[in-house]
Amino acid sequence: MTIDILDALAQLIEHKRDALLASWREQVRALPAARYLDAPTLNDHVPLLLEELVIALRAGSDETIAHALIDGSSPAHGLQRVKDAFNIEEVVAEYNILRGCIHDLAELNGLSMQGMPFQVLNRVLNGAIGSAVRSFAIQTALEVQHRREEYLAFVAHDLRTPLSAISLIARLLESLLTRSRSETPEMSQKFKTLNRNVQHLQDLVGKVLQENMNLETEVGVKLECRQFACGHWLKPLFTISTR
Repeated sequence: MTIDILDALAQLIEHKRDALLASWREQVRALPAARYLDAPTLNDHVPLLLEELVIALRAGSDETIAHALIDGSSPAHGLQRVKDAFNIEEVVAEYNILRGCIHDLAELNGLSMQGMPFQVLNRVLNGAIGSAVRSFAIQTALEVQHRREEYLAFVAHDLRTPLSAISLIARLLESLLTRSRSETPEMSQKFKTLNRNVQHLQDLVGKVLQENMNLETEVGVKLECRQFACGHWLKPLFTISTR
């Protein structure tokens, strides 16, 4: 009986795939980053994910579900969503919207999602969420690191160079005034103040650059699977938190 339900759900997803995707897109467009994406960009690898789900449903075994996901599809989706300017909450949300659309489709056609169908669906989608979010977070961290490096390169060039020039000219002027015996005690004090402040700024720039060299990039994302009461069943949805 369980096998019949799994096969019936697999057939339903295959036959209603276009309508399922249309319903999913309509809801996902409520996400700010998805609002103006065309259908192919918004779909991305989701049609493939539905095919993977159909394979897992027909396999009907926990041992084969782990191999149902096509290598690289979910990580590639995470990378695509970085380009699409999604935030990490939106990446998680679009998968959970797909989960809800599949539940609604099954209920509309009189199929129960309790038991094995529930387990297979959540195993496949939770695996896809984890893979996509991990890829998204790593790529985002790399881009943040790249922007930081560009900013610090600006600090090194556009601050260090003029500070060095100011320090050199100040010392040269002080030396010329000393040799010509034109330097007064007041001028000497001002030169000391100038040199001290220039040195202070140079030290600050050096500390910023040193701190960047010692800083290790951390993704700072933790995935948590929690149970939420939704209608007649409990749907395990991914939530995220940052460290």
